[in-house]
Amino acid sequence: IHVLTLSELLSLKINGINIGTTDASIGSIQKLNEENSYLRSLIANMNANDSGNALIKCLAEIFRCEQERRSIEIRNHKKYDQLEQDIQNMCEYQRDALGKLLSQDRVLLIEELEETKEQLHYLKDKFDQIKKTQNHSTILNSHNLNKFYFKYLRCEAYRKALIYQKRYLLILLTGYEDTETYALREIKRLTGNMKSSVYDYHQIKSISKQKCHRRAFNYRFRFRCYVTVVIGMIRMRWLVKKWARKLTSIQ
Repeated sequence: IHVLTLSELLSLKINGINIGTTDASIGSIQKLNEENSYLRSLIANMNANDSGNALIKCLAEIFRCEQERRSIEIRNHKKYDQLEQDIQNMCEYQRDALGKLLSQDRVLLIEELEETKEQLHYLKDKFDQIKKTQNHSTILNSHNLNKFYFKYLRCEAYRKALIYQKRYLLILLTGYEDTETYALREIKRLTGNMKSSVYDYHQIKSISKQKCHRRAFNYRFRFRCYVTVVIGMIRMRWLVKKWARKLTSIQ
């Protein structure tokens, strides 16, 4: 509420603006004039805290007087009752509009909350499905890895077995080749024909048998063959046990 001071009232009077005044308003204006003069004297003579407190009290009193004057003017107005009714109607209208607005906002918020809940449930279901598929894929991957590892172990065992068999056959063929070379050399020496490589069966049969030291009757050669066979059997048993342990660990 804007309170008109004495200077504002005087300026309005000078400008020709008439303000409806009553006896109470005139009395309040005179009292305001007296308070203003007293205030000026207090401001001029203010030298201590007591005068400052008195000044504050005077200002509060002036404000109270102005409020009373304004309320008296409003009550004495011709359309005061109608104005009060209009104010009440306006307040009720604003209250109803605010209630409707809040109710609409509440409905919208509830709908948004329901949509958010539905989206949350949808996202949870999607997350569970993705998690299940990932777990299933990891299980399949682990199964495939075990399968490939099993194949790798089997191929590695076959490779080692083939290598060992190759070495064993090379040893046997080397012994056979040495024996065959020795036999052909003896035949050539007995016949005396070093260039010919084809011999008649009857000619070879007619050759007198002579004493020859073959590897088949050599004890060192026979011992080496026996040792090689024993080592091969031990090696094969060891490979079978190792392969069985790998299978049990995978299963």
